[in-house]
Amino acid sequence: MTCFLDSSTELPVHADFLRRVARRSNRKVRTKIFTTNYDKCFEQAGSAGRFVVIDGFSHMLPQTFDASYFGYDIVQRDEHTDSPDYISNVFHLYKMHGSVDWTRHPETKEISKTETPENPVLIYPRHTKYELAFEQPYLEMMSAFQAAIRKPNTGLIVVGFGFNDNHISEPILAAMRSNLNLKVVVCDPVLAPEKARSEGEKDWDGIAKTNQYLKKVQSLIENGDPRLALLNGTFEDLVSVMPDILAETALEKHLERVKRMAEAS
Repeated sequence: MTCFLDSSTELPVHADFLRRVARRSNRKVRTKIFTTNYDKCFEQAGSAGRFVVIDGFSHMLPQTFDASYFGYDIVQRDEHTDSPDYISNVFHLYKMHGSVDWTRHPETKEISKTETPENPVLIYPRHTKYELAFEQPYLEMMSAFQAAIRKPNTGLIVVGFGFNDNHISEPILAAMRSNLNLKVVVCDPVLAPEKARSEGEKDWDGIAKTNQYLKKVQSLIENGDPRLALLNGTFEDLVSVMPDILAETALEKHLERVKRMAEAS
């Protein structure tokens, strides 16, 4: 398993997505991103945008996983005031199937981060995937996911997930049934039917008509459920139509000026 990113890789869509969803009012809970991808795209995009990522690992070396770190937060303390000020650019990242930079200590079984692990801590796409999802640290991620989608006034954006993993699809469908305040948008470029583009190919039915879970979601929508939406498009398509609620911060303007200065030199 290799990482396709390097220090010069730009991730404009991921960065724009974070800017739109992770910069929130201090009165609201932190944005939670759950991903089944092994890559470090959100970490790298967050770092470039000066976000702080809370991912369950300690902020000291070696970075070691402990689920209690998800309960921590980041504040800015002014020496002239008694109350702390929660900074806005913070999000939680849950890597539900592991990461290319996770390794497990053979004796202590602790999970830590390293750039070149010999045996990365990952759930590979094979028949044991479901069983492995209920081992640590994946169990912590799944528990957090199920708790998050059952909270009131919650929005769930599902991007590029084909609803083929039952251990994730079942909790989503159960939350749709039981949480009347849950709003869900499912975005995928192969949701809708498509005519064959060349001779010899078959028409594409679209996974909204063939996947057992998405068929139920579409049925709810067709029967008037206003909480749910299916969007046939890519991650980039979705980000381009997402509202940008908060104005650009002074830090973001400064970072853009510095970037342009470096490009001009």
